[in-house]
Amino acid sequence: MRDVLLVTVDSLRADTVGFMADRAPATPALDSLAAHPATTVATRAFSAGSYTKMAFPGILTGTSPRAYAGEESLAGRPHVAELFAGAGYRTAAFHSAGYLSLGTGYERGFDHFDDGVHDPAAVVGHHEVGDAGDGSTDGGDTTAPGAAETAGGPVARLKRLARRLPDDSAPARALRRGYGEARWLSMWAGSEPYTPAADLTDRVLDWLGRADGPRFVWCHYMDPHVPYLPREGTVSADISRRRAVQLMRRSEGNDPGAMSAADMRDFRRLYHGETASLDRHLGRLFDGLDALDDPLVVLFSDHGDAFGEHGLLRHGGPPLGSLVHVPCLVHDRRDGAEAPETIRTPVSAVDLAPTLLDGADVAADDRLVGRSLFDLPTDADRTVFAYRGNLEAAPYHVTAIDGDRQVVRRLFRPDGSRDGTETTYRLGTSTAEAVDEVAPDLSTAIDDHLGDLVVTAADDGDRHEPAAAVEERLARLGYRDRNL
Repeated sequence: MRDVLLVTVDSLRADTVGFMADRAPATPALDSLAAHPATTVATRAFSAGSYTKMAFPGILTGTSPRAYAGEESLAGRPHVAELFAGAGYRTAAFHSAGYLSLGTGYERGFDHFDDGVHDPAAVVGHHEVGDAGDGSTDGGDTTAPGAAETAGGPVARLKRLARRLPDDSAPARALRRGYGEARWLSMWAGSEPYTPAADLTDRVLDWLGRADGPRFVWCHYMDPHVPYLPREGTVSADISRRRAVQLMRRSEGNDPGAMSAADMRDFRRLYHGETASLDRHLGRLFDGLDALDDPLVVLFSDHGDAFGEHGLLRHGGPPLGSLVHVPCLVHDRRDGAEAPETIRTPVSAVDLAPTLLDGADVAADDRLVGRSLFDLPTDADRTVFAYRGNLEAAPYHVTAIDGDRQVVRRLFRPDGSRDGTETTYRLGTSTAEAVDEVAPDLSTAIDDHLGDLVVTAADDGDRHEPAAAVEERLARLGYRDRNL
């Protein structure tokens, strides 16, 4: 049995890493792993959504986020960690993405679940308490020392108070402005609303050094997600923190028109600086692969970010180009394994779970809808799908992508009335150019796909109210009034 690592990165667009685009800044660690003889790069890999909550059901459950009760619930879905745990693996997760925190269902199957807020010992998956190979002995639902301070911080306190008042009241509006200001001041002062790559990598390596194998590890890095802050030794080092916070504030309305040309250049430099800083710490993680047993590593991004393309900024918009085209590689060190250099067939987030299980010879689940990349032709016709928005919300988009084209269908207008308008795009590395043509084959694919979704009724019991410390983190990540 072999060690398996799933490495996901938040907000990392395909054209931001050297191995995916000729003009991208160098990312030495990622580029080196991509160039390794045991690595296959999927050049046409697409997320299942343009934001984290829509993307991750596909990544960790191998099912469409619009299936079952929708992306808000994991009820009824398989979970890749449970399948590995059932096969005798030690399982661990390391991340600080609020929408994936303890209580959302993403902790299922993990012996050790470090979400940056709750004590990892509060989660016990397949094995007995204290038998996860990480030294944990306490199964209580507690919070880490720093989390209690965050939960009682100004952002969380102001937000809780605002929720007790009518949304349109003057006091509620004033409080919302207040917790917005507190969020920006905290960033200016130096705190970050996620676990930095340096600390996250340390935690992963520490656990790997103490846990017996075989091991399945999922680690999710937040660094390329807003807020973008200047990083030493990168292209953003000469940008002041005050300037970075100023740009974050200007970007809050997701309106590229609020940014001057100079603003956008600095905004991109900050993003590239975050990516370069992340790459250094990914290098430390990859340096440890030699100590693992026949390691299998899959790397993927949950979505990209936009810098003005199609009138979009940051992420969460319609699932176009740079918002859903992401880097993807499979590093397979099995003895005798012959990895193709490149897969040009379109790949989806729902393919990750089948790939991980297949590569580790772990039995899959009949509910998985994706396909293992080990069993995928290197250059074939295939259609994959991505989404934005809830079926109950407006606007709601679904897109079919065949690698060179994508058709985006808007199911609802902004006023909530039904729509159905479609736009066809030609795709570049991370661009999508609208073209005046129809693609009836992709329109039919959308019809068939929506008709085949396994949909179940939502259960209010599946809805998760995040802990105060998680709410604080989400607010400081920019999710003040946006449910993305």
